[in-house]
Amino acid sequence: MSGWVRTHNKLLYAHGKSGSTSLAHLVHTGVATQAITQWQHDCADVNQLVESESLEPLIFIREPRERFVSGMWQLVSELLTVALPRITRWHDLGYVDDMLDEPQYWRDVTEQMFCVLGFDSGNPQLSDREAYHLGHYLQMFSHLKQHPTVHSTSEINSVLQQLGHTAVVHNSSTEKPLGEYYTVFKNAIVTTPSWITVLKWLEPERDRYADLSLRLDYLANKNG
Repeated sequence: MSGWVRTHNKLLYAHGKSGSTSLAHLVHTGVATQAITQWQHDCADVNQLVESESLEPLIFIREPRERFVSGMWQLVSELLTVALPRITRWHDLGYVDDMLDEPQYWRDVTEQMFCVLGFDSGNPQLSDREAYHLGHYLQMFSHLKQHPTVHSTSEINSVLQQLGHTAVVHNSSTEKPLGEYYTVFKNAIVTTPSWITVLKWLEPERDRYADLSLRLDYLANKNG
């Protein structure tokens, strides 16, 4: 779920794999409202709303490499959740468990996914859903006329509690189907042939994250 969520005098944003599920839960439980749902790279509607109603933009960001790994895990694990029942028709569960415990299996499956998405060539072609979990998006914040308050995704619980909200849903990679294999996957993905290309592709986003993190560090020092 993408979009800006309003609670009190704050306008909150978290992109895919960066806390969006927690913000969506605020809307679903009626303690916040979905202020803007349409994706806008230039933040035109956000700027207008912030100015007209004196709101404070607050964003949650996640280190791009960490976010990317989590996003790839979602794509790969969802695919396997569908495929594995078919495999068990031909092999017993012990065989499947041994297969999933093998780092080489996750390396091969992930590299295949990289090839499907175009990361092997350095020119990925992502659907809207894939881009929401993997793609670059931090540049949009440069269009905000009012500087946002920046928080790490890891702080989302404490920030929402400070705003008076306690019912927060987590969307942890380890809590999803096949979650017990997430560590194996996370270690395997960095050994894929395409990983070096992925890191190159992530460089602009990591630079933007570093710039935004300067504000995050400033806020932490100011409050500390």
